[in-house]
Amino acid sequence: MNIGNIQTANFSPQISEAKLQKKEEQKNAKVKDSAEISPEARALFETKNDAKLAEIAEKINSGFYSKQEVIEKAVEKMIKDIE
Repeated sequence: MNIGNIQTANFSPQISEAKLQKKEEQKNAKVKDSAEISPEARALFETKNDAKLAEIAEKINSGFYSKQEVIEKAVEKMIKDIE
């Protein structure tokens, strides 16, 4: 096998080092994701949230959560979550 003369005139170690440094910086860079929520979506969420809170407040005021069967059901769910 005969290997001819290798030309290194176009090779620049500085460029290669710069490329390696850039790749290392990209690898170490923190990726920051973001999301934007439209005003309409925010308003819809707040409306649904307010309605749910009002429903819960009504159940508390009416004594719903003081019923024995409701308490037992809540305790059963807590036990399942622990297991």
